[in-house]
Amino acid sequence: MHGGEFALHARVFAVHGVVIAVHGSVFAVHGSVFAVHGVVFALHGSVFAVQGVVFAVHGVVFAVHGSVFAVHGVVFAVHDSVFAEHGVVFGPHAVVFGQLGTVHGRLGTVHGQLAPEHDPLHVLTSCLVIRYIRLGVNVDHVATVRQARRGREPDPVAAAATAELGGADQITIHLREDRRHIQERDLRVLRETAKTPVNLELALAEEVLDICLAVRPDQATLVPERRQEVTTEGGLDIVSQLAAVKKAVERLRGAGIKASLFIDPDEAQVEASKKAGADSVELHTGAFSHAWIAGGWEKERARLEKAGKRATDLGLGFFAGHGLDYTNIQVVRDLPGLAEVNIGHAIISRAIFTGLETAVRQMKELLAWR
Repeated sequence: MHGGEFALHARVFAVHGVVIAVHGSVFAVHGSVFAVHGVVFALHGSVFAVQGVVFAVHGVVFAVHGSVFAVHGVVFAVHDSVFAEHGVVFGPHAVVFGQLGTVHGRLGTVHGQLAPEHDPLHVLTSCLVIRYIRLGVNVDHVATVRQARRGREPDPVAAAATAELGGADQITIHLREDRRHIQERDLRVLRETAKTPVNLELALAEEVLDICLAVRPDQATLVPERRQEVTTEGGLDIVSQLAAVKKAVERLRGAGIKASLFIDPDEAQVEASKKAGADSVELHTGAFSHAWIAGGWEKERARLEKAGKRATDLGLGFFAGHGLDYTNIQVVRDLPGLAEVNIGHAIISRAIFTGLETAVRQMKELLAWR
């Protein structure tokens, strides 16, 4: 099958001379060099860039519309930046990475006829050991700036749309009882306009719960709330108010809303969350984030790992959030079973200097790793 072509929308990746085409450009590894629209990508150490910046160390790098950083590996990036170590990585928004299953299915019996060492899908999938962690971007602080003047801008709904352009997997907002940032209007407009799931954080209070049930976000995360706090200071105590939490969860799930509980990384709280009927738990990473600066973060990370393992053992989704940033995320992202993080302050802070779309994309890059 050397030299055979399988085309899916025109981008071509070649492995051992076999060409698979997916959406528009051509990449070759251990084979011939192909050109599309006058652009040629060579192999064996050469680096070519098309509308992007490429940095290579001991590897072959091909970039299309994005920046690529490679260390001891081969990296293919499409419309996104990629950080790679010791392997082959396809960008989180790369068509080939997202469509491998489709490619496999369309090849059908042809795929089955290829010997493993020459089968491009076998070669590619054997290299793809990528964790994919969903990123929820919290836009509360955009609303905080708006509310400082009680004006109309910046609009958190517009910020949400920009975050989605940067690759956000969901938009998170907190409709507090004191309405210090997000307003009910923001929730309603966002629910109508967001292209990604909306995750509403709310207190265990009848007024906001009724609003949530009326608007029906994709996910509701119950959190503790105190009027005096600057930001959420800890997890919701499920153990001490199990009956009330269970009742709220039943109402949420009855309305088709996924129910998540924001709790401290404690096994007893995880087990109580299961009893309450929650779909998932979001572990409060505040103590870990403080320890990251003050020292002793290893102990806090171990607490997160232990509680996360208990959650996954019980069949609960394992999420994390609070105080996570571009540095400490790099020791949180490899927690076994971690499926989602929700990050706001760090991303909005960086966006002041880089723009929101870029700030989100940079966080996404850190969450897509090998």
